Amino acid sequence: MKKYTLDSLREDLTGLTKEDSGWDIDYDKVRNISKCVKSIFCIKNITDENKKQYVRVCKFLYENDDTRLFMNKYSKILERIREIEVIDSILILPNDLKSLTNEECIKVLEVLVEFFKGTEKGYILTERLETIKSEEYNAVLAKFEEEVERIKTSIQGCEYKDRIAKLKEIQAYLNKNRTAIDKDVNDNFILPEKAKGECGIKKPILYHKHIKK
Repeated sequence: MKKYTLDSLREDLTGLTKEDSGWDIDYDKVRNISKCVKSIFCIKNITDENKKQYVRVCKFLYENDDTRLFMNKYSKILERIREIEVIDSILILPNDLKSLTNEECIKVLEVLVEFFKGTEKGYILTERLETIKSEEYNAVLAKFEEEVERIKTSIQGCEYKDRIAKLKEIQAYLNKNRTAIDKDVNDNFILPEKAKGECGIKKPILYHKHIKK
């Protein structure tokens, strides 16, 4: 079975060629990423069997510095992620990972999704990732709406002219930010591609209420 070296895969991981200025500069970064991925996923040799998984995860960490630094810092704990199991479509995580914060859990799950993409584990991990992100978003949204209600209550204590002025000031601030968000969304909008099955794997039935962090 063919074995691959890190140097032979660097272009796939970084998108750079030997002629690019960042080729030599990024060597230590790429080497550390490779070391981290091999340690976490217990990869001794890069072969045709694990090449795609290895390249996907390394490339993801190369392009996401925050996640890369987190994975390096907690690599010993995160080595336990290879012990995750799926029993009857239910995701089972080691106890060490259950202690992570939502933000940390999102980072770990994003890496796991890249590694297990196209498998039953990959589908279930993706569902868990989206669930955590949704919970995080809804929590922030609830705080935002709560703050709006507090402003509406607090502003009643102001004089009429001050009340109107304050509301206009807040409205202008929100409008400015909403316009900026609209522009950013429109500038980065990409039509989704038609879903394609991977490796003939059927998407499993997921039991959300049983999938615990």
